[in-house]
Amino acid sequence: MGKTQIADTRLFNDTEKIALLAHYDELSEADQKELHAVIEEFDRAYNASRAKLKERLEEAVGELLADVPADNADVFLAAAERIRKGIKVLEHN
Repeated sequence: MGKTQIADTRLFNDTEKIALLAHYDELSEADQKELHAVIEEFDRAYNASRAKLKERLEEAVGELLADVPADNADVFLAAAERIRKGIKVLEHN
């Protein structure tokens, strides 16, 4: 936990993280715990939203592939593969 949690969260931008980390030791223990609770809540919600988005995108790709016209199958399959690669990139950022 501690400062690593602040550095890793997406709740704050880099400037805010630097300011928080610079003054972290000045916070009371209660304020540190409160800060970490807020970060944990945000990170949980953020990760749940990302998982839901990934699920919806995968469903959309599945629906796209289910209705592929035979004469354009290669185009649809290539597009679906690009979308899946994009999902993987989003998943790791």
